[in-house]
Amino acid sequence: MSNKYVHGCRVALVAGSLFFGVAAHASDLGSMMDLAPSELSGGTGTTANISQTGQSGSALITQSSGVSQHARILQASGSSNSEAQILQSGSDNIAAAVQLSGANNSARLTQNGDANLAVTSQFGSGNQISITQNNGGNSAAAAQFGNQNHIDITQLGNQTIAVTQIGSGGSFSVLQP
Repeated sequence: MSNKYVHGCRVALVAGSLFFGVAAHASDLGSMMDLAPSELSGGTGTTANISQTGQSGSALITQSSGVSQHARILQASGSSNSEAQILQSGSDNIAAAVQLSGANNSARLTQNGDANLAVTSQFGSGNQISITQNNGGNSAAAAQFGNQNHIDITQLGNQTIAVTQIGSGGSFSVLQP
């Protein structure tokens, strides 16, 4: 198990799964599906959660300017050809997207302004992660488990990343000008 604190949050890679919570220890977290909204919100503000099962799902969360914006998308149970997208502008943005047991999925997290914490993981092959963070604290963690996966991360600001890829044929690019 490896853990990393990011802007008062803890990011944990536990037994091949990526989790995060506010003021929680990795040993306190069960699975991503067990996370309650209160564990992601950490205070007043806007919290959005989407959970999907099946194939070809599409999930979009858009949060405009505001304090304590938190968004979570979970696509599970054979989520092949699915898309998860989170767009945030404003203050203390936290975005998390998890896609389980599928192929050809895409996760796009875009954050503009302030704290900028993005966490995403994918399980399966041929998946894509894109994280763009502009102007702020800029912390990102991305993990992929499977073959032929790709990660793109662009950060403008304080810039902190963690990338994990397990499998063959994976690639990633990072731009931190």
